[in-house]
Amino acid sequence: MNAVHDTTCVVCGTGLDPAEVEDRGLWLGGEFCSDACSYADARATGWVTDTEHEANVAEGWAR
Repeated sequence: MNAVHDTTCVVCGTGLDPAEVEDRGLWLGGEFCSDACSYADARATGWVTDTEHEANVAEGWAR
């Protein structure tokens, strides 16, 4: 990985606080600025199916 990849959200391009990259790396792989961007990537890459997404929306924690 390069420095830009380590400090920039791969979904929206928001710069990450370098101090947070290591902490976020535990859950978000250091690639996303928020849970919303992580979820958007999971939807785009097929990790969260349409059926799973519909259930998540029904449960109220996804849009």
